[in-house]
Amino acid sequence: MTRENVDRMLHNYREYLGRCKFLEAQISEIESMIDELKRTQKTDASIHISAQDGMPHGSSVGHPTERIAMMFAENRIPRDIQELQDDLKPLVAEYREKSPTVVFVGAWLLGLKDGERWIIEKQVIDGETWSDIIQMYLEKFKVMKNKRTLQRFKDKVLLKIYEMAR
Repeated sequence: MTRENVDRMLHNYREYLGRCKFLEAQISEIESMIDELKRTQKTDASIHISAQDGMPHGSSVGHPTERIAMMFAENRIPRDIQELQDDLKPLVAEYREKSPTVVFVGAWLLGLKDGERWIIEKQVIDGETWSDIIQMYLEKFKVMKNKRTLQRFKDKVLLKIYEMAR
């Protein structure tokens, strides 16, 4: 993986993390709806099958049991389920595109010590200014560091991440 790709992934991490969590919830909800519709479809089919008493039911042409059996045999998907599956496709595609960034960056961050992870999260991922980082570093670690020292530290940690991504 190139350094440019690693830098891009680090930069996009927070946005993609949030988006992937949202997509997971949406995908799960739509899949649940599809499963429920499929269960309902099978239940409806069994009700039609058991209600065959020789008396006419409804105004539809043809034998309802035969129509349902043919639909299952031909693997036809009802329109409502097909629409949900069509809605699901772009969400799954987006998730597949963005989730590697979340997984890789999460793994790289796990491979860092606390201070290393902190500087990458604050400066590279969150894009905080150096003056804010100096103040936050002092508050968090109770040690005063100047901008140049923190920049060298960040560069050293980035090299470590590039090695992990190699």
